Amino acid sequence: MSLLMIVILSLIGLLVVLALMLLLTNAITAKIFKHRADGDVRYAFMLKEDFPQLVKKPVSIVNTKKTRLNGAVFYYPKRKHLGVIIFYHGLFSGYLNYLQLIDYFAQHDYIVVAFDFTASMSSGGKAINGLAISEIDAMAIIRFALSHPELKDYPLYTIGHSWGAHTALTSLLLSEKIKKAVAFNPYNSDVDAAYSFSPLAKVLTPFIYLNNLFRFGYTATYKVTDVLKYSEAKKLIIASGKDQIVKPTYAYKKFKKINDPHLTLRYLKEANHFTYMGNDGAEHFTKEIAFPHRGPIDFTKIDYQKINTLNLSLLDEVITFLKK
Repeated sequence: MSLLMIVILSLIGLLVVLALMLLLTNAITAKIFKHRADGDVRYAFMLKEDFPQLVKKPVSIVNTKKTRLNGAVFYYPKRKHLGVIIFYHGLFSGYLNYLQLIDYFAQHDYIVVAFDFTASMSSGGKAINGLAISEIDAMAIIRFALSHPELKDYPLYTIGHSWGAHTALTSLLLSEKIKKAVAFNPYNSDVDAAYSFSPLAKVLTPFIYLNNLFRFGYTATYKVTDVLKYSEAKKLIIASGKDQIVKPTYAYKKFKKINDPHLTLRYLKEANHFTYMGNDGAEHFTKEIAFPHRGPIDFTKIDYQKINTLNLSLLDEVITFLKK
C-alpha cells in the first residue's frame, strides 16, 4: 500500500471518528436541551399585584432566529431614573420568578427591562437547543433598549443570575454601550455549564464547542474569562463557596486568575447558588425547589416569606457599585 493511500485512509478514519463524536455530542445536547426550559408559575415568588405602585409595560420583540420574546419594562413613575437595567433570568425560570429583585432595583430608581429567553415561560420556541441561545436573545434585547425612545438616553446596565449572570457579562462583548454588569453566580462558559449536566462533557469539550459554534454562531464561544480580558466596562461578580449548580472550579477559580482592573469579585464562602436571597430563603429554595429531579415539587411545603427575603446587605453593595 502506497504512502499516499495510507494518508488518505488515515484522514478518512479521522473524519469518521470526528463525525461520530459530533453525532454523540449532538445526541447529548439534544437530550438536555431539546425541550422548553419553563419554570413553574407557582414559584413565581411574588406577583405584580404584590407591587401595586410598580408600573409594568408589556413588550414583545423578535430575535434573529425569528423567535418572539415577551417581557416587560418595570419602573416607578414620577421619579428621576438613574439608568436602565436589563435583567436576565436563570435556567428553568422566567423574569417573573425574580420579580422581588426587579422591584428592588426599580425601588432604587432604575428602569428594569426583563424578557423571558427563548423557550422559557412566556416566550416562543419549541426548545432552547443550547445555553448559547441567550446571547442571541441578548442581542435583540440590547437593541430594544438602545433604540426605544423612552430608554435610549439612559445609561445601560446588565444584571443576571446563573444563566442570566453569564449573559449579563457576555453582553459586554455584544455592546460597548453597556456601562456596567452585575452577575450573581455566573458560570464561565457553556462548556463549563455542560459539566454540571453530564460527566461526558469533559471528554466531549471540543465537540460541544464546535456544536455550539455551528448551531448559534460566534457568540456561542464567549466565555466570562474573555469578558474579563477584553472588556473595559466595570463588572461585579458574586460567587459562592457552596454553589451546587455552578461549582467554584468552573467559575470563581477561573475568574480570580484574570487580572482585570475593572472587576470587583465577591466570594461568599458559606452561600449557595441563590446569593441574592437571604440565607434561610436560599437554603429553603435549594431544598424544596432547585433540584426537582429528586421528585415532584411539593408546593405546600414552600415558605414564600423565606424565599421572598432578599440579601439586602449584598444588594446594597450592588446599588453602590452601580452608582459609582
